[in-house]
Amino acid sequence: MPNHVKNIIKMKGITALPLFTKKEDCDGKMVPAFDFNKII
Repeated sequence: MPNHVKNIIKMKGITALPLFTKKEDCDGKMVPAFDFNKII
């Protein structure tokens, strides 16, 4: 049995924190993506 997980978290104003990087989504738009490496 596959173990695929997808989480969607929506918060207002949190993208202003330095924990996000810009990534390209499937439509070619640049969207903020949470970077777990910036927590360390």
